Amino acid sequence: MEIKEEEIKNNLSAKHEDETVPMPIAKLLIVVYVGTLFLVIMTQIISIYNRDKLSSTIKAYSEDINAIGNLSMALIEIENADEELRNWVLSENNNTSFNSSNYSLHLSTAKEALDSAKNVSKKYQNLRDIILASIEDLKNRNILINQAINSKEISIAKKYAVDRRSISSAMNLLSSILRESRHDMELLQAKLQIETKTLDISLTIIITAMIIASIFLALLWSKLVALH
Repeated sequence: MEIKEEEIKNNLSAKHEDETVPMPIAKLLIVVYVGTLFLVIMTQIISIYNRDKLSSTIKAYSEDINAIGNLSMALIEIENADEELRNWVLSENNNTSFNSSNYSLHLSTAKEALDSAKNVSKKYQNLRDIILASIEDLKNRNILINQAINSKEISIAKKYAVDRRSISSAMNLLSSILRESRHDMELLQAKLQIETKTLDISLTIIITAMIIASIFLALLWSKLVALH
């Protein structure tokens, strides 16, 4: 009788063990699940970080391009105003009054372009200051030229008309900045390529992790079913 009771207990115990998930497989399922979840979360964080970094880089570069564009426009308009004044002084008809409408329009447009670049970064502040000084220099030369012409001192008026030191200084600085900008653009393109590849790699890691996890889980589940 005691032997039968012992057999019944052993049979019940064996049945219970069969219905229980083997510990190694259960632990492996948990490890795979947690590992995959961690990998996906980390790659998502990296992707978001790279995306924000890429957006900041593009925004900063766009602001630099706008600043250079506005400063270049201002300098071009100053050049045009200077040409209007110089052509009048050097022409045969400098005894007539100066038609200042185009001259004033160019200066006004230059001032508007400078106002648009009022909050430029320190990198371009020196160029903006020099261009602003060129406007003031041109206005002063206009006054001196008119005074010289009214005094019949044409040679002095012509001397003021061809004095382009301030404008030339601004042009040289702008040329230097444009060269640096081209170099920065090349660096930015390389940086964009690296960050784009990083984003692609992050996405590939996520997809690969999900596929591998699915395969592992399927294999483990099939083994679990086979044990039953």
